[in-house]
Amino acid sequence: MNVISIDPGLSGALAYLENGVLEAVHRMPVRDSEIDLASVIDLLLDYERDVVVIEEQQSMPKQGVASTFKTGMNFGILIGAIETLEYPLVRIRAVEWKRANGLLGKDKAASRRLASELWPRHRDHFKLVKDDGMAEAALIGRGYIIRYVREERAFV
Repeated sequence: MNVISIDPGLSGALAYLENGVLEAVHRMPVRDSEIDLASVIDLLLDYERDVVVIEEQQSMPKQGVASTFKTGMNFGILIGAIETLEYPLVRIRAVEWKRANGLLGKDKAASRRLASELWPRHRDHFKLVKDDGMAEAALIGRGYIIRYVREERAFV
């Protein structure tokens, strides 16, 4: 199972997992405070995938209107890129992938620690506070595999 997983947003990332092993992770390409559509498409085309998994987005309490709009717009850019390429798309809620990874109720530092433990070859990508998007992109893919792929195979 080859998975491209995405932590959307300007500080997010794209990760590529091949059979559950993290092979690559990239910061979200950004240009002029927006997700760079052309660069996202280039990254998506770089990897053989069975599915693209993206964290579902929603407005948050006390989040301003402008911030909510920007979040939605950037999420739409990503969905548009995936749909244009006609890649299979799964939206996963944060609670689902976090629960699958044992991170429910934990902070972003816990995501970075877990990603470093799971994929020591990539630990340099998870060192800094600003690297939480890369850790979470990888864990979104892992959460999808744990929650849906393993469960699905259990019934085969």
